[in-house]
Amino acid sequence: MINYYHRFLPGIAPILAPLHAQASGKGQNIEWTKECQEAFDSAKEVLSKAVLLHHLQPDAPTSLTVDASNTAVGAQLEQRQGRSWVPLAFFSRKLSDFEKKYSAFDRELLASYSAVRHFRHFLEGRPFTLNTDHKPLKFALSSQTDRSPRQTRHLSLIAEFTTDIQHIKGKFNVVADVLSIGTTADAGISNHLNSLTTDLFGSDCINFDRLAKDQVNSEEMASYRTASTGLVLKDVDIGSSILLCDTSMGLHGQWFLRLVLDQFSIRSMVSLTLVLGPHGRPFRTSCGM
Repeated sequence: MINYYHRFLPGIAPILAPLHAQASGKGQNIEWTKECQEAFDSAKEVLSKAVLLHHLQPDAPTSLTVDASNTAVGAQLEQRQGRSWVPLAFFSRKLSDFEKKYSAFDRELLASYSAVRHFRHFLEGRPFTLNTDHKPLKFALSSQTDRSPRQTRHLSLIAEFTTDIQHIKGKFNVVADVLSIGTTADAGISNHLNSLTTDLFGSDCINFDRLAKDQVNSEEMASYRTASTGLVLKDVDIGSSILLCDTSMGLHGQWFLRLVLDQFSIRSMVSLTLVLGPHGRPFRTSCGM
């Protein structure tokens, strides 16, 4: 089942690495270690929270954001549809023992090469931006530096699809970073949520402390926690209060934080949606009393 839904599961490759290591040998007994059990539990958790992917739109701006760690590479393919960036697909794979010895530049180049090759059917004939947090890669196609045969092959394939390589700061490369590192359960995600919401919710557009109290006192809010809906509810710590948020648009994706509000609460806002795009630029899609 994991293999079938692989494209919906960002960062699954490094999570499954301990299990693949046990199953890679021929004729050897499998030793079910604590690490294997944790990987198995994390894989089930990720599968239960599969990200909602969107359909490709032919004329929408497209971007491919990549990243590499010491153990894996990852990428996210997305488009700007309407006012927000939405995920189309994810890619990740672990590095071989030989690839783990690559320099930082070579690993980032490998991430770009692997992602372009993986998504080539989406990207062929379509303009798109390749985003990386490794600045030397931005100038790799135009520099006169002597390249190894492998680097030349990787750059040549990338150039067949795009020459628009842009640098983004590492702190804004959230999704591809998660894909390449492979956080377990929700630990890493919660850290990102906490850091993002601390900044984003520091707005004078609404009294979030009052909203939090309204959510606690609302019978309708309490019913949402147990009702069978398409919502994926999480309590998000914004510093001074705890807000109940719907993250069904993708915790691993564009960090859509949609506040679950009581429609009968006169003191609170009717709706508020904060969207953080791939370049870390938040914008408010609706804000009114």
